[in-house]
Amino acid sequence: MAWNFKATLAAVLIGCGVALSPVANAAMAAPMTDQELAKKECSDCHFFYDRQFLPAFSWKRIIDNLDDHFGDDATVDEPIRTRILSYMTEGRSTDIPVRITKARWWLQAHGANFEAFAAKSNVKVGNCGACHRQ
Repeated sequence: MAWNFKATLAAVLIGCGVALSPVANAAMAAPMTDQELAKKECSDCHFFYDRQFLPAFSWKRIIDNLDDHFGDDATVDEPIRTRILSYMTEGRSTDIPVRITKARWWLQAHGANFEAFAAKSNVKVGNCGACHRQ
């Protein structure tokens, strides 16, 4: 069982005769969401940037390199780093496409089945001029 700092602190304070308010008790018991954790950790040093400001692969690169965070060491414990990364990239790909035909905008424009269409039409996927004459 993992050590819970908040629960231990509450027990020590209560043991010393310090009564906690209902609001303080609730705050001690409620775990932080990943969003709250990311906001707290990031805004300790700078403005908290919403995860939509960058693509997921950018957040992954930033959060995977916190030891050199724009010239500063912003290292956090691994469980915290993992939760922040999970929140900042939630539901989005962290892959960096190295082919235009794998980029999200390209796939949205051409459809998920374009490779099958291209093979059936005997057109190479990267030969844009075969379909786009201008």
